[in-house]
Amino acid sequence: MSRAMMTNLKFDPKSRERWTQLHTNTSQVLNQVLKDKQYREWERRLKDLEASGQIPRKTGR
Repeated sequence: MSRAMMTNLKFDPKSRERWTQLHTNTSQVLNQVLKDKQYREWERRLKDLEASGQIPRKTGR
């Protein structure tokens, strides 16, 4: 869909550029949301492992 929209000659260049920018920004936001969710999941898993004693807790430096 992205490629088709960007190369669609039925739309003027300004519209294609605007759509491409919106698509790029949306992709970046969704990727960041996914990274944040994965990071929170890893933190939760680490806390679960620390609580169960399977790995030692981090010590302060």
